[in-house]
Amino acid sequence: MTVEGGEGWRRTPSFVLVWANPGEGDRAPIMAAHHSLCRAGTQECSSARSGGDGIGRIALDAPAPGEYTASVWREDAAGNQEADNASVPVTLRYDPEPPQPAFEPSSLSDPTRISVIVADKVSGLAGGAIEISRAGSGTWQALPTGQEGDRLVARIDDARFPAGDYSLRARAFDQARNEASTDRRADGQPMTIRLPLRIASEMRTGIARRKIVQRERGGRGKRRSGRRRVTVLDARRRVRFGRRVTVTGRLANRDGQGIAGAQVRVFSSSPVAPEALVGVIATDSEGRYRYRARAVSTRTLRFAYAGTELILPAERQVTLLVPATSTMRASRGHVRNGQAVRFAGRLGAPATDKLVELQVRLSGRYQTFRTARTEPGGRWSIGYRFRRTCGRTRFDFRARLPKESGYPFETGRSQTVPVTVTGRPCA
Repeated sequence: MTVEGGEGWRRTPSFVLVWANPGEGDRAPIMAAHHSLCRAGTQECSSARSGGDGIGRIALDAPAPGEYTASVWREDAAGNQEADNASVPVTLRYDPEPPQPAFEPSSLSDPTRISVIVADKVSGLAGGAIEISRAGSGTWQALPTGQEGDRLVARIDDARFPAGDYSLRARAFDQARNEASTDRRADGQPMTIRLPLRIASEMRTGIARRKIVQRERGGRGKRRSGRRRVTVLDARRRVRFGRRVTVTGRLANRDGQGIAGAQVRVFSSSPVAPEALVGVIATDSEGRYRYRARAVSTRTLRFAYAGTELILPAERQVTLLVPATSTMRASRGHVRNGQAVRFAGRLGAPATDKLVELQVRLSGRYQTFRTARTEPGGRWSIGYRFRRTCGRTRFDFRARLPKESGYPFETGRSQTVPVTVTGRPCA
């Protein structure tokens, strides 16, 4: 025997029991059916008889909300019937009552956790959602909501929402799909909050340098000006390839008190490499931290504090701008007009097919007159023959390495290489 629509919870009391009667051959045909309906887990039972030629279904109503078991035994035209031959019981579940949700008081030790207690005496809580809306916006946004027993639970990422006043509402439904919603606390007060819920944190990060600032001091009608040295933190710094720099910082609350023992993660990314975790450091008793970084390429270091249940997260970025480098040498330092010189070098960070511009200083500025592409291993070579030099002239040459996509360095240059050329006396 089965229940039409299944044995799950439903909001209406009507049920239909269905079965199939096998052929009776030369015996008396089935003419009636008896059913027994018992409240689950009790001895409270009732029974009834339904008649009909070849009966194969019975409609019955649950007398009250709750869970019941039902079984059927049949009666033939000769009046034979036996309750011990009843079918395997099926379960009928009826719940017309909606759940009763209410927001619980916020926890002082975990303020971002939002909990809704849901009372449902019959079928029990099946799920729901918690939503948030900024005051006056009229727009509601669903929060990721889970279920913990008879509670709906969500967390508010107060670092993601703008500061201000917000309203919350919850929608809950039970196993029978009865649904109810609320925007009230258990004491009947509106569920409103002010973000952020956690303590704000501030992070200062950069590469330290000293600078002189002008300041004015005065008192009793007198004003004096003076200079003093201060330390500033640069978020962007040009650093020579291979050098090491110290990035310093401090993590504090809004009142300037350092957050001690906090874990700060360091992530690195470059124009050719995705962000990856490269270090984990901890703040000292004053909330300060230090990180030694090597200038291996132009890259961005992101210092991230994940926050805690009571403190908001914070992050800052520091960019290391690293110029490309190359060695450079000339095959000759002194030549006569008409002779050739070959300039060659190797990139500090080897790369194939990197553009190299050979420059010479003329009229007080460098001008590009030859270009080449690097070979495997970062080596390059450019030849040049002097043809129009008279007298004795010294030329300064250098290699310029322009910034290119696919090569994570800023525009750089080699050291200067002098070449002296001797030609016929100038007319």
